[in-house]
Amino acid sequence: MNRRRTYSGKPFTVLVGHGPLKRTATFGQVAAGNKLSNDHMACDPGGVSPATGSFTVNDNDFSTGRAEIILGDWSVVSNVDFYPGAGVALTAANIVTAINAVVPGFRADRVGAVVTVYYDDGSANDVDFRVVHHGEKVNFNALSPSNGLLQAGNPRTQGMVIA
Repeated sequence: MNRRRTYSGKPFTVLVGHGPLKRTATFGQVAAGNKLSNDHMACDPGGVSPATGSFTVNDNDFSTGRAEIILGDWSVVSNVDFYPGAGVALTAANIVTAINAVVPGFRADRVGAVVTVYYDDGSANDVDFRVVHHGEKVNFNALSPSNGLLQAGNPRTQGMVIA
């Protein structure tokens, strides 16, 4: 498990407007790449939801090299943080156990060999989500989303509208 960088900060409320148009807006600290900013946070009617992503364990053979699952600031490494099971579904179960036990702010569950990852500590942040294979085998595939970041949850950043 490798820690790469840390962020901190709590949401805060700001009074905007003046006179009869006084309103408040909630701002939160958002990480995008190597940049931290305070942005306006908006919540969709569906309520609060975590950032999410999923992948499939498609090969249970890690003998040609390790594989890493990158989750934000953390790296979950095969044969260090989790061990292959007797099949891809059991390997997925071991990955879920490792994420839930040792990766702060993240949780995971699985259906068969498909692992779904949730990030509850900052739904609007750009959170790294990718895999690195150090061997000849491609142990994980079907990353969703495939852009290297978890799908943003809710609340999310939104431009302010003062009416």
